[in-house]
Amino acid sequence: MTGDRARGGQIAQLASLLARGVRVALIYGDSDYLCNWRGGEAVSFAVAAAASNYTSSFNSVGYSPIITNETYIGGVVRQAGNLSFSRIYDAGHEIPAYQPETMFTLFSRIIQGGNDLSSGQPADLATFRSKGDANSTAVNHAPPMALPTCFLRNVAGTCSQSQQIMLQSGSGVIINGVHYESEAQWSAKDSTRAGDSVLLGDAGMPVNCLLLGYSLRPPHRG
Repeated sequence: MTGDRARGGQIAQLASLLARGVRVALIYGDSDYLCNWRGGEAVSFAVAAAASNYTSSFNSVGYSPIITNETYIGGVVRQAGNLSFSRIYDAGHEIPAYQPETMFTLFSRIIQGGNDLSSGQPADLATFRSKGDANSTAVNHAPPMALPTCFLRNVAGTCSQSQQIMLQSGSGVIINGVHYESEAQWSAKDSTRAGDSVLLGDAGMPVNCLLLGYSLRPPHRG
């Protein structure tokens, strides 16, 4: 697990939980760099190896899709009895922040017990084995690069060259401390929250941009 400082006897402890009949579910987001899912997958095999009655069964199961709802597959899971490993698609550290419905659905199935974690259907965990490919080979595609957010509190560090030029010329609009080319641009990014807007160049108090060493003042209208 990249960057994870936790070391010690956790593998043996998890194996002992399995021996007592406790469900052990390892859940990793595949966009998590700190605790990457490949490391988590390796841990799941190590736990199975430490729990002798899971070694052969867990190693032979395949990945099944995690059916979040009727239209969405949230990841894949390999499950043998009470031991499971899940890869959640496009989720970083703190999976619920990225895939809340998938995480809630999977967690509910785990807590309820007696379920196929893929579909949520009842299953006899004494004999249940997930079916599918031996490896999870789905490939993620990076989303487009987000436009820079131009914060007035840190113009030099967050605003592009063109945004800084607009600020110097008094162009655009300030909403919640962020500079936009127009109110329409803000609405397109987030149409659910109201904000306090100040049109640059209109009469009012100057907007100080101390990091750039200048003030945005309304143009003189004589």
